[in-house]
Amino acid sequence: SALWCLAVLLAEASAFAPPLSGRVGVTSRALLNNAIPRAAPMQRAARSTFGTFGLKMKELEEAAAEPTTIQQSSNSALSELGSKLVAAEDGAVGQEQFIFTKQWYPVAVVEFLDKKKPHHIQLMGKDLVTWLDITTDTWSVFEDACPHRLAPLSEGRIEPDGTLLCTYHAWRFNAKGTCTSMPHARKENEADLCALPRACAIPHPVQEAQGLLWVWGEPGAPGSDVALEAALKQPAVIPELEDPALGKRAKRLAWSIRDMPYGWDFFMENVLDPAHVSVSHHGITGNRYTSPAFFDLATVRKSTAQGGFKQRVIPETPSSAGTQNFVEFKPPSLVHIATEYPSGGKFVLALFASPTRPGWVRHIGCQVLVEGEDGKLPPGLGFFALPLPVWLLHVTASLFLHQDMVFLHHQEKILARRGYQNAAGSDSEYLQHVFTPTPQDKGVIAFRRWLQFSAGGGVPWAPGSPPLPPRETRKDMLFDVYNTHTKNCAVCLRALRNLKRVRNALFAASFLALGLSHGVVAVGCG
Repeated sequence: SALWCLAVLLAEASAFAPPLSGRVGVTSRALLNNAIPRAAPMQRAARSTFGTFGLKMKELEEAAAEPTTIQQSSNSALSELGSKLVAAEDGAVGQEQFIFTKQWYPVAVVEFLDKKKPHHIQLMGKDLVTWLDITTDTWSVFEDACPHRLAPLSEGRIEPDGTLLCTYHAWRFNAKGTCTSMPHARKENEADLCALPRACAIPHPVQEAQGLLWVWGEPGAPGSDVALEAALKQPAVIPELEDPALGKRAKRLAWSIRDMPYGWDFFMENVLDPAHVSVSHHGITGNRYTSPAFFDLATVRKSTAQGGFKQRVIPETPSSAGTQNFVEFKPPSLVHIATEYPSGGKFVLALFASPTRPGWVRHIGCQVLVEGEDGKLPPGLGFFALPLPVWLLHVTASLFLHQDMVFLHHQEKILARRGYQNAAGSDSEYLQHVFTPTPQDKGVIAFRRWLQFSAGGGVPWAPGSPPLPPRETRKDMLFDVYNTHTKNCAVCLRALRNLKRVRNALFAASFLALGLSHGVVAVGCG
């Protein structure tokens, strides 16, 4: 019956529930493939952007033609040449160093957080807790350990007086981290004990910007030198949403968030690589057999420690629509991908990533639509402006993320076995392990050079951080949507509960309809 089919469809939409975590049904996939245009503007650019490598390409071809006795030596020579070509365009890497701990990182989407409870988060191997002071409606972030006996404060409670209570021995802390209650102390001594620095929780500077919760990379109480330093530095936000010249022409679409089972550096490498889009995301944004083609990446802004770099995708045949495509890395967390139209309109993918622990990254992303000076969206972008439930966008986002998740998870482990690592002090040479003879890898090479020469070799993981986890061969574990998204998203948890109610009601209704049409006895007897 129609009711039965609808119930099955809702069951498929519940693929982000624990029993079905990571499973994307055929029905859902078919709906998505029919709903999303095969050639969205940015992806069309990625498929049709060709370029002329000129003398540089000739140098690569000559290097490739030189006889070698060891294939690894040939790979290394070509990769080294590719690196030199990037360096020639980028300019020399300066002496200034990027310090990971003195940066702002997006760790949560505020509207997806449950305000009634504390939340465990991670940043650079450190366990943190974020919670809302309900008396002031402001978020705080502490190290996730009660100073008493180091029980996790993320297992605590938010009390009506605006304090965070540790549910082990009921110590309480205000938004500054100050201990306000030790119920087992003598009353005449309690205030003095609470005032001791060792009785305080350890806070991190925190702020809200563009709907995200941002955390400073090192601890510091309000009023401290660390807090002052953090206040003087702005997070790498989406520039179109801050540009007064655009006004209401710029519209941010819904945020998505997901913990991914591969490292921060591999996420950055992936989204700085336009060439993978039509291949890895076959069937959604291109065709792996007909879409790949030659293009070049030209430096627009040279690489610096604090500013990252910006590149332009150069097509061999200019776009008939007159569009230009740019890829920009803004350390530590933002890759800004933009298609710019002659009318002044834009289509922007804002992709944030924060290093949580070795082998894992938290990705937060959104799309931004910018109307042209005529007040209209560029052709082809109207689809993205269609109003859709946030939970449905989160479900369909998994289809896209899962397509290259397996590659990136295993790629990181393969490189680690060969000696490459992303960690502070690492002198690992990425180009010794890979073969990158074409200009499509310029973004990847520029990022790896930035990481090696401008950022100390990698992330300074907190002491005691776990090692890189082993390879996971079960795809259902890699595609675990519930534990990497749903359980931490108030919007999807609410939608999941509602979907289960509707699904159960529809199953009951279809069973009842079947009984009425065939007779109760017939149904009962099979």
